[in-house]
Amino acid sequence: MTAAASLTVAYRDLFKTGSRPYLYLWVTGVNGRSGAIPGLVDSGADQVSLPDGFAPLMGYADGDLDEIDGTGADGSATWRRARQASSAYVPEMPAHVFSFVPIFTPGDTALWGRQDFFATFAVSFDEPAQRFDLTAWA
Repeated sequence: MTAAASLTVAYRDLFKTGSRPYLYLWVTGVNGRSGAIPGLVDSGADQVSLPDGFAPLMGYADGDLDEIDGTGADGSATWRRARQASSAYVPEMPAHVFSFVPIFTPGDTALWGRQDFFATFAVSFDEPAQRFDLTAWA
């Protein structure tokens, strides 16, 4: 029996807004282009959400996206949900690739949410220590 892959990540102040639970994911779009995207590990986000500007970079055209109504921290909004999944992994844990159907929002912060990111990793926040732990589900 092998031990589950785990990682401890310190909170970071990536955007001069205060230390928060940011994590880089290596994301591959439907067009095969890949790159690291910093995002907020967010148990309040239903699924992976990315700023609108990532849609064309990942190979999504307007016809590949459905408009949906949603509610976020800033209130009601219209977002765009992809019809085809992309994939991602934590660079320090490359064996744990997961698929996700991104939602593209007018916001400026990527969110790693419950239905995809949290379905791949158990997440434990340690607010006093300003860090979080990830453990990959087997």
